[in-house]
Amino acid sequence: MEETLEKLFSEFGEIRNTAIMRDGEGVSKGFGFVCFAEASAAEKATQYVLRNDASTIGEAEDVLKIKEVQGVKLTDLYVREAKKKSQRTSELQMNNFKYKKSIMFFSLFVKNFPPGTTDEELKIYFSTACQGEVTKIQIVPNTQQAFVNFEKQDQCKTAKEFARNVLFKSQYALYVEYCYPKEMRQIRNEELHDKRAQDRKRNQQNQAQIASLNGSQNLIDLLTLLLKPAF
Repeated sequence: MEETLEKLFSEFGEIRNTAIMRDGEGVSKGFGFVCFAEASAAEKATQYVLRNDASTIGEAEDVLKIKEVQGVKLTDLYVREAKKKSQRTSELQMNNFKYKKSIMFFSLFVKNFPPGTTDEELKIYFSTACQGEVTKIQIVPNTQQAFVNFEKQDQCKTAKEFARNVLFKSQYALYVEYCYPKEMRQIRNEELHDKRAQDRKRNQQNQAQIASLNGSQNLIDLLTLLLKPAF
């Protein structure tokens, strides 16, 4: 198997070693590593697979004809730069965050509706609110909380503004907010915590100043009384 990898990638440059990951019984796990002598060779191999077109690698004289080895074509493989687990985890988290952020303006988090409210009741309310289609309603079991998904961003925005001004069932003021990703909620909570801490510190300073002024005024009143001539 290592020999197959080496033959597939040798067209791009000198290979120092290849390794296929196996389990305790020696069975391939379906992935491996190819270490080139030069970083440019690894980049060339990666770009070839990503583009799936040899003509994009370089000038005509540099175009490579990749062999098929034991029924395996290079362009059938998933090829990426080898990275540490911490790097892969970080990139995965970032991509996940970007995805959540891209869809958050299509969904609303809703709470404070009365117990017993059904999906259909919420759907009718928010369909009226957005003047469009509600794609999904999900009530969190045993709570008065739900997630409402819309087909378009502008419908979600319209529904959010509507719900803040029109009572649900003519008597319930709903709490509505965009479905911010967990990472953004944490940042918002930290900012709110910092703001509250700053407000408390500012209030304490103001109270200390007021107390100091009161103390000074009391001293002035006492001196005035003592220096007041007696008749």
